Amino acid sequence: MNCTENNHALSIYTHCKYCKTNICHNCEDEHKEHYTIPIDQYQEELNGLSKAIQNYLESYLKCLKERKLFNDSIFTKIKDKYEKQTEEVDKLFRDFHDQLHVKQVELKRELKSYYEENSEKYTICQSQLELNINSIDEKFNEIYRAFDTTQLNVDQSRIVNNYIKNPIVDNISVTLYELPTLNFKSIGNKFENRMTKIKIKSISKKACPIKFSEKLVFDDIPINKSQNLYLYNRTTGLEVLGLFDEFKVTQVQSSPAISPASLFPYWQTMSDQSLLYLIAGDKIAYLNNKKNDPTWIIKQVPQLCEYEFRASISDNKGNIYMIGDKLGSGSWSNIYTMSTGNFEIKHIGTIKGYSNWQTLTFGSGSWLYICSGFKTNVHKFNIKTYQLESLGSSIPIVSTSLLNTSYSCYAGNLIFVISNIEPRFIVYNHKVNRSKILELDSKVIPCHNYNNLAKILYDYDQHIYYFVIGAKCISRYNILQNEWSIVHKTDKIISVTQYFSLS
Repeated sequence: MNCTENNHALSIYTHCKYCKTNICHNCEDEHKEHYTIPIDQYQEELNGLSKAIQNYLESYLKCLKERKLFNDSIFTKIKDKYEKQTEEVDKLFRDFHDQLHVKQVELKRELKSYYEENSEKYTICQSQLELNINSIDEKFNEIYRAFDTTQLNVDQSRIVNNYIKNPIVDNISVTLYELPTLNFKSIGNKFENRMTKIKIKSISKKACPIKFSEKLVFDDIPINKSQNLYLYNRTTGLEVLGLFDEFKVTQVQSSPAISPASLFPYWQTMSDQSLLYLIAGDKIAYLNNKKNDPTWIIKQVPQLCEYEFRASISDNKGNIYMIGDKLGSGSWSNIYTMSTGNFEIKHIGTIKGYSNWQTLTFGSGSWLYICSGFKTNVHKFNIKTYQLESLGSSIPIVSTSLLNTSYSCYAGNLIFVISNIEPRFIVYNHKVNRSKILELDSKVIPCHNYNNLAKILYDYDQHIYYFVIGAKCISRYNILQNEWSIVHKTDKIISVTQYFSLS
């Protein structure tokens, strides 16, 4: 029989993260190239996601109730002030009631209109808050009932995926009350002046200043600004250079017993200093730099020989994310992951359109930003949900000439692009879809041409670093000061057999 999401021929034993479905042995062949996890691990993930959603709903519910109480207190003050002000009006006009009866009634009617308008706003605001409280209560009970069991069921996946796809957003509009104020100070000595100068002024006051800023975030990559440059070549091994200590060598590691033909695809900015790795043929050498006496560990991974990678990055959990494809395919747009726990290469996503020699940068909320080289386009990929979004297939101002090659990197909301054709250096804000030309003197700062590769790396602070194959230096751009400088000169030219990583 053919398996469906709710009906499997055999007992389910694993979960496909790429297809977001459970798998039994009968349907496992359909997912053999995908990223899968044991069903027990998936159940733990669901439980964790469920807890995050419950905590979020609980916090939002608490905020709504606090708003309701605050709204009550504001309106109590409005009511008290209304009663006091009407008494003041009565007292003022008591001595000359006959002459001023018309004015008295007029002022009280105006005050009452403010009061009735505020009363209506209060009723609407309280009703809306009550509806939202009931709605959140229902959602909270729904997820509580779904996960009040040790058995995995379809409702659990449906509910969690629904909250991921359609997160609850606080979209209640702010209620503005109009508070009247009687102006007695401007009354003149004459009786006529008193009558014409008594006016009511209104002051707006927000009903619910209590803000709800909590976000539904399930997991994240801790990002620390880079302190060091890790430089590897076959002769000297691995050197650690201080980025802000005149690039002095602070640590040296021996060279692992592998000989990579090209290390350019593995140049990166790491989220922390834990995992350094080199890949050559069917072997991977990796080093946990957080240990007191780190040593290279070499593992044979035959599956590596089947792929050609163009970019990679590691997180703080022993995972490596790579972009490339099977050898001979002619495409480098597939996203893969490999863990240093089992060294299995799993396909987790595909970039639509042309993409090659990418630069990868982690952002907040578990997003991985992918900036393609050559013909610049930008995507972001969520390493938890495998959601892929395009931030632009082309960047304004960047030359579209066939003779142009561009390299770029993500830095906050900005994307910096360096091209071999003018304009050489631009910054693009993808939030507002706007580009700006920046200064880059190619006579001072060595730049790439059409035939050589380059890489731009962001230090998660205020600098980007520019590495050009064939150059004898490393250049740095200060984002805040808009200044370029050469920060490290070398005796030998930069080549693909070297490895650079910021951390």
